[in-house]
Amino acid sequence: FRTLAAEDAERWRFLASLLDGMAAGDELSRPLRLVRAEAHLWIGDVERAVFEFDQLMMLDAALRRSIIDLYRRAIERASGSATLHVALYHLCLDEEAFADAAQHLCRTLELDPSQIRDVMQKFDKLVERDPGNTAIWETMLAGTLAMHRPNRAKDILKRAVAALPPQAAAALHLHGARIATAEGAYDESLRCLEIALDADQADVRGIEAELSSIVERAPRESRAHLLLGRSLARLAREREAVAAFRRCLELSPDHREAVEKALQRLLPLSVEPWILSGLLGEIVWFDGNREEALRLFASALRGPRESLAGLSISLDRVRGAAPDDANIALLCARALTLDERYADAASALASLIDRDAGLASEVNDILQNIVAASPSQLEANALLARIYLDAGDADRSREALARLLTDGSADPAPL
Repeated sequence: FRTLAAEDAERWRFLASLLDGMAAGDELSRPLRLVRAEAHLWIGDVERAVFEFDQLMMLDAALRRSIIDLYRRAIERASGSATLHVALYHLCLDEEAFADAAQHLCRTLELDPSQIRDVMQKFDKLVERDPGNTAIWETMLAGTLAMHRPNRAKDILKRAVAALPPQAAAALHLHGARIATAEGAYDESLRCLEIALDADQADVRGIEAELSSIVERAPRESRAHLLLGRSLARLAREREAVAAFRRCLELSPDHREAVEKALQRLLPLSVEPWILSGLLGEIVWFDGNREEALRLFASALRGPRESLAGLSISLDRVRGAAPDDANIALLCARALTLDERYADAASALASLIDRDAGLASEVNDILQNIVAASPSQLEANALLARIYLDAGDADRSREALARLLTDGSADPAPL
């Protein structure tokens, strides 16, 4: 019979009619009763099919697994039967597949909201059986929020926090954050997100999405940028993380210690440490650790050209606070050179040599890098000519000036 009916609904309809007629004359054998229940399920007579399957399982509990498979295939064909989801809840509960049972409860509630009291009673049975199963709580929280029942979700979250170990309950606070965000309670939302972010099983992508939503709605909320940076760092999106940390510090320097800790934790694991080193160098400079800051800035200079923009921001801030620091001035000139801003680099070096002629060797090294990349570069060669002349090396001074003449397109006036 099953082979003949296959996936043809009309054949199943005929089969149901045939077996119903046979049953009217004589009691069907158990295998035929099973096929008749399956036929009723196929033609959409779900309540009758569930009743018939229940009777059969009372006679043979071993049928439960195969009936679960039948129900699941029926849901694939038509998922809109609350009766079928309730039936699957009971079967999954008997099989101790509690997370699956919770999913079918949520789907039941979605299809028939009038059953909320009954569904919540069934949910209570689930958590009584396995109160430490985080998946049950997670599924019910997601389901009630999807149905826009925030008060019910708050109650479930409160019970979950009381029932679960702190680390297991922490990840569920993402749902509390979603409730608070929807209500515009951003402080509470950020409190929940910080707890969720520290969880071992944190849904970091979900947390990042929620924080992005808060930042969009409240762009001057510095704590949101801090947590967004942490979540992006966990997702290995380091460039975006540093941008979020920078914005956090722009809005509130009070978060400097928290940002420093986040960067220090991330740095040893980073595949692009130069992205982090620039901002971290800025922070430790203002903390008074200048030697470490210089080391971090030097590390940041090893990155590709596209990473220099962030480093330049940090160097400019430090240089604004310490305009006479020669080491910072040299680092700024190196960054300008790597960014191929040769005229600006040479100008900065000229100012530096005017203040301290003893830096001629360090300045010379940077200028040599410039002329290696751009042999006829005007400002760099002019400064080299001057340095050599001051050192009494007229030949090398003339060589630097001669390089200027190799650029046929150069403006004659500066030459």
